Amino acid sequence: ASKAVIAPGQNSAYFMLKAKDDAPTWTGPIHLTGKSTVGGKPVTRAARNAGVSSIVYNSQSKRSNVRARLTSMLQLQVTSEEVIPVAFSPKENKVYEQSRFGQLKVPFTVKHDSGFKGIDKKVKLLGHSVLAKFKDVTFAKNKDEATLDLNLNTYKLPEGEHVLYLRTQVKGKYSRVTKAQTEATAAEQKEADAAVVEADKAAKGAAAELVVLNKNKEVATAEAKAAAKKKSDEAAARKKTADAAKAAAAKKV
Repeated sequence: ASKAVIAPGQNSAYFMLKAKDDAPTWTGPIHLTGKSTVGGKPVTRAARNAGVSSIVYNSQSKRSNVRARLTSMLQLQVTSEEVIPVAFSPKENKVYEQSRFGQLKVPFTVKHDSGFKGIDKKVKLLGHSVLAKFKDVTFAKNKDEATLDLNLNTYKLPEGEHVLYLRTQVKGKYSRVTKAQTEATAAEQKEADAAVVEADKAAKGAAAELVVLNKNKEVATAEAKAAAKKKSDEAAARKKTADAAKAAAAKKV
């Protein structure tokens, strides 16, 4: 998690949370605390949690009226089943420094799934109220690197340390099922199909054997008929199990 600073004159700040690539699935409550100095003394406070209870869109003002309520906890969920299809990361994990009237250039690494690679990404910089009129920049399609230029003479960030972040909204082809999962499912389907063919062959052979014994009543003994009947029933049961496994595998495709 990133740290956040509520600057003088501001009443909010953003926390950025990022799961590691190998993070396991997890769900649980998280807690936020803030530290400051009041009257020359250090003070620590726990943040109270809230959630959106309703959103009503006003078509005349073209604004949404959001109502919130306090909640007992703040829940976070991480899933290992999906990966983010588009992500921007600074090439260097450091704090960038620049004068208030300088030009700040931040190089980024762009990660995207194949369904989003051939698409331009219009990017907005957020994190402070002075960036409300920030003009979108474009990270070119099919590129794994990009640079953000921030003119501090135009967007006059106050002195201090700021946590800024990028946001984009793009259309692309996305699947929750990863390539590895697709290949594993295809292999499972192929194995299930082969098992059905084998079970069907065995069931037909056992049934034919039982028919022959029933026709040759004089030759076939009771024990032989019982054994053939048992073999036929077991083969039919295996065929039924194989059919069920094939149907289950087909649902995963």
